Amino acid sequence: MAPSLKFFYLANACLILLAACPREAQSEPADSPTISYSVNLGDDGTCLAEVNAAREAAKLSKLQQPGGSEGAKRLPALVPVTPWEPLCKELIPPAAGKSASERTGNEFSSGTYAYIALNSATPNCSAAVDHWKAAYKNFSGVPPAYKDNTTLYSKQDNISFVALYNPSKDATADCRVVTCTETTTNQSRQGQEGSGTQRHGYALLCMTTPDILKENESAPFTQDQWNAISRSITGSASVAVPSLVALAAASLSIAFL
Repeated sequence: MAPSLKFFYLANACLILLAACPREAQSEPADSPTISYSVNLGDDGTCLAEVNAAREAAKLSKLQQPGGSEGAKRLPALVPVTPWEPLCKELIPPAAGKSASERTGNEFSSGTYAYIALNSATPNCSAAVDHWKAAYKNFSGVPPAYKDNTTLYSKQDNISFVALYNPSKDATADCRVVTCTETTTNQSRQGQEGSGTQRHGYALLCMTTPDILKENESAPFTQDQWNAISRSITGSASVAVPSLVALAAASLSIAFL
């Protein structure tokens, strides 16, 4: 056989074998997941009756549910979703192997917030209010001004407690159940959208206004208000801790008797 024909047959055999064999180099590229969030808000005034029952026991006026036209006193709009993303990421921890992105977007509108995570969109209102009231043990006396102890107010339960008993005149509360939905969509590099999975998180959120902490230079409660709150929770008034000056004056008075 001529050398040229032999080479021709070998080349054809190689081409046939290549066509029959799978080629990993041309396999479908791996999917790249995209995570997005959406938010749904429940009915106005959710658990407000239980909140107001706790307030009335402390001799405080009822919180009023703000109307639809009072935008500054209500929870943020659902679109854009950016202000809600930090809350959604807290309610729905990142899946294994995924890290939560940095906190971005605007903060919520001005207000003092009571917050508790839920297992479903149906809250146990009495349990939620009892949870907020339980933060009473974290205060040794009248809660300080926000600027005087930001460490104390770094704990959400303590903020929720103050929000529950917001003593401001004509105070309002927008209380609703928040449902966060995280959607993870697998999209190939060729632009084809693949299968998607969803996870949900729930919370009861009460936005009370005006802001009694960050926008207030003084302590959120007077001694009389704090005594009434203490009495409603423990059955007895909080005893104010005497100052060093008062103790010194009392000691001097006794010494001269």
